[in-house]
Amino acid sequence: MAHPFALRKPAAAATIDGVVVRCSLLSVLLLAAGKAPPAMNSVEPERVLMVVSSATEIRLADGTAMPVGYWASEVEVPLTRLRAAGYVVDVVTPGGRTPSPDPVSLPKDPEKATAARASLSKLAGILTPGSLEALDSAAVDRYAAVVIPGGYAPMVDLAASSALRDVLMRMMMHGKVVAAICHGPAAFLSTKRPPAPWPFAGYRMAAFTNAEEEAWLKERKLSWRVMGK
Repeated sequence: MAHPFALRKPAAAATIDGVVVRCSLLSVLLLAAGKAPPAMNSVEPERVLMVVSSATEIRLADGTAMPVGYWASEVEVPLTRLRAAGYVVDVVTPGGRTPSPDPVSLPKDPEKATAARASLSKLAGILTPGSLEALDSAAVDRYAAVVIPGGYAPMVDLAASSALRDVLMRMMMHGKVVAAICHGPAAFLSTKRPPAPWPFAGYRMAAFTNAEEEAWLKERKLSWRVMGK
C-alpha cells in the first residue's frame, strides 16, 4: 500500500542529521486522509502501532523536575482519525504502563480539563496499553505504520528505549510508514548506535523548533533539545 505520508529523503544532495520543518499534526493526519485504505475491502484491516510515552516528569538543566506526559491532541486526533479511516490502532507504552496527558495540553478551566481527561480515558487502549517490550518481530510485522505522539515525555523514556529501537529498525527495514509528532522525533534517537550510521540521517522531519522551545519554556532550560544546540 502506498501511504500518502512517510519520512522521505530530501531531494537535495545535502544530508540533514537534525530535524526541520514546524511541528504539525499533518504528518499523521495524512495517513487517514484521501481515499480509504484498500484493507477496508479486505477481511483483515491494516494495523497501525501507536507508541505513547508513559513518563510523567522530565529533569531540567538545573536539576528540577517538570511534569510532563503525552500531548493530549497528538494522541486523540490521530487515534480517532485513523480508526475512523478503517485502521486498527494498537497502543503500547514502555512497560505497558498507563500513560498520562501533559497537564499543559489540557484546558486551563478545571471542569474542561476533567472532561478532557475523561474523553481521553475512553479511547481504546489508553488505560490498558500493551507493552512495548513485549513486541517481537512477528508482532511488529503486522503493522503498516508506527506513530509516535509528542509532548516532552518521549524525551524521557523513548529516546533511549532499546525496545523501540527494534521496532523502528524493523519498520524502516521493510519500508513501512514511520511518523512522529512535535517532540516525538526524540524517539528516533533510540536507533543511534555509534559507530554505525544513524538510520534516520538524511531525512527531513517535523519537530518542535529551538525558537519555539525558548518561547515555551521561557527561563526554564532543558538538559537537551530535540533540535540539538
